[in-house]
Amino acid sequence: RYRSEFKELSPLGRGGFGTVFRCENALDSREYAIKKIWIKSQLGLDGKVTKHFSQKLHRVLREVKILALLDHPNIVRYYTAWLEVDDDEAKLLTTEERHILFIQMQLCSVQTLADFLGNRQLRVGNVASTDSYAVDIPFALRLFGQIVKGVKYVHKQGLIHRDLKPQNCFIDDGGNVKVGDFGLSRESSTAGSITAFGLDDNALGGEAENTAGVGTRAYASPEQMRGTNYDASTDVYSLGIILFELCYPLYTTHERYKEFSGIRSGHFPSYWINKVKTAFPTLHDILVRMVSVTPSKRPSA
Repeated sequence: RYRSEFKELSPLGRGGFGTVFRCENALDSREYAIKKIWIKSQLGLDGKVTKHFSQKLHRVLREVKILALLDHPNIVRYYTAWLEVDDDEAKLLTTEERHILFIQMQLCSVQTLADFLGNRQLRVGNVASTDSYAVDIPFALRLFGQIVKGVKYVHKQGLIHRDLKPQNCFIDDGGNVKVGDFGLSRESSTAGSITAFGLDDNALGGEAENTAGVGTRAYASPEQMRGTNYDASTDVYSLGIILFELCYPLYTTHERYKEFSGIRSGHFPSYWINKVKTAFPTLHDILVRMVSVTPSKRPSA
């Protein structure tokens, strides 16, 4: 189906769970983002896929169909998903074969929030070296508000994103934001299920991008890092880290690690305390609650 219905134009990105390509559909001539996820399957002695793995595949497809029901202006639209056997691998292996899960998604702007932040750092310079705060806080809050709207909608559907980070937020030329890459999503325990989405379990062919729980480490909540039970408040913690980064430019990986580690311990940089907290006390108070190590103390999205 993929080869017959889509023309692969260019790669858009690669992550721990798959690769995304910009593709043109032969039927409607529209462009889409197609995510490919390689999945290893176990074969029984009869050479057929085991019942357990078959059930796992059905669960994965069911959960992708749940994502396809999401319809919100601040959420990347998912359209459909299907499985195909990776013929090249199947010819080489006798006790396992590889399937490819294809997920057809809305094609968004190439620019992510991470790109925006990186470009802004170049324009702003070092905020600590000037008396005037160079970041446009109102604009940053407008971007953040759109992210929150998308996440709030996801939570209302009984889902948790679990991998919120600037790289998964897409910005168009008009400053409109869409949250995407739900490859690590799972149903919320508050919705009556604590079963993780199958896209991140051992069926996957590749290794996860992060090993301590799921989610990119810099933005993952303490409970995610510990691998303990968590709920939608884990996304609120990630949102808090994103909010801090939107309002406080960070220039190096070392600086980001230092400041994020400080926040985890309840310590904010002195420049933040002297400038941002003074000028925007409500913003500071909300952020402190969002990054609380106690999930119950965090506000809802």
